[in-house]
Amino acid sequence: MDIAPRIFKGEYRTFVLRFEILFKMEDLLKVKHINRILLDNISRYLTLSEENGVSNTTISKSNIITNGVAIQPVNGHVYKPSFKTQIPNGLAASSVIDIFELLTTYSARPITRETFKFCRNGEPAVRVASWNLHEFSLEKASNLGVKEVICRTVLENGVSLVAVQDVKDPTALKIICDELNKPTLRRVEEWKDNSQNWNFCMLDTHNTQLGFLYDSGGVADIELISLMESPEDTKSSCEALIAHFLIGDLNLQIVNITLKKDIDLPLLNQKLIDLTNEEEQVMLCMDFSDCLSVNDNFLTLGGLRPVFPLSTNTHFPNLKPDGNTHITNILVNPSLNHSTTGYKNVINKVFCDVILNV
Repeated sequence: MDIAPRIFKGEYRTFVLRFEILFKMEDLLKVKHINRILLDNISRYLTLSEENGVSNTTISKSNIITNGVAIQPVNGHVYKPSFKTQIPNGLAASSVIDIFELLTTYSARPITRETFKFCRNGEPAVRVASWNLHEFSLEKASNLGVKEVICRTVLENGVSLVAVQDVKDPTALKIICDELNKPTLRRVEEWKDNSQNWNFCMLDTHNTQLGFLYDSGGVADIELISLMESPEDTKSSCEALIAHFLIGDLNLQIVNITLKKDIDLPLLNQKLIDLTNEEEQVMLCMDFSDCLSVNDNFLTLGGLRPVFPLSTNTHFPNLKPDGNTHITNILVNPSLNHSTTGYKNVINKVFCDVILNV
């Protein structure tokens, strides 16, 4: 089974559209690209509501947080969550979506390098990505523009498994998973190559910010076998989430890892050597966004090999970082390297949506 590693990077820190501030029709004039003439043309299609919803989005607590898929973690507990979701704003939910769909028609999606059909050189292939979602909160996930961009980026690029970092609320990741499974947005719904069988997983531990989003109904069944956190003596150097996935007949160990400023590189290197062996197929999804600088020693941890050289700019290109432009990479061991197709890319043109730049 071939695996095509891919990396997505992007940040939302200036991209927020708060639909709850729209209490009357004229408030739409505050939105960029909306003028009086356009408002007069679309107003007859919109309906205002007097109701003010109160957010009641909850998520049950357990050792492993998923979207309802029964998983047997290392401590023997099984979790199936229950959720309640309500959109808080001054408009009826249908009105908010109507407004959004009208605005999104003015926003063109970036052109992808190819239309990936889950096949490379005549053999089945799946794509794996690493994505720092930058303080991904419930508020951001509820933003229709953010939700659309994340879902469409995953679907357009044919990604089957995404290691995500900086997730502030597990419910936020569930919102993305729900949209992929039961689309409510036109641009997500119209994408035909969507199995609508997506899952997510995170550990229910204090301040955990790492997780996975994966497609269980694609060209190869992806099944989560186990999920555990990093050893206690490495927590001052990194936050890590260690997962075993069965992808077709491939048993893949993925370490989703965010390095901290005070990293003990020799200690972490030895721990990764102890964690892996030559027979296992191992992938590290590395997030360096908290590191002041990155050198070649970061890209050879545990004797693994980087997918991208250190010179690759994996930072969001429209921002001006303070020094470090290499903020993510994927590392693989020799055993897994033989199973990769050699195709790789950095996707960094995903946040050009008019809805996100108001």
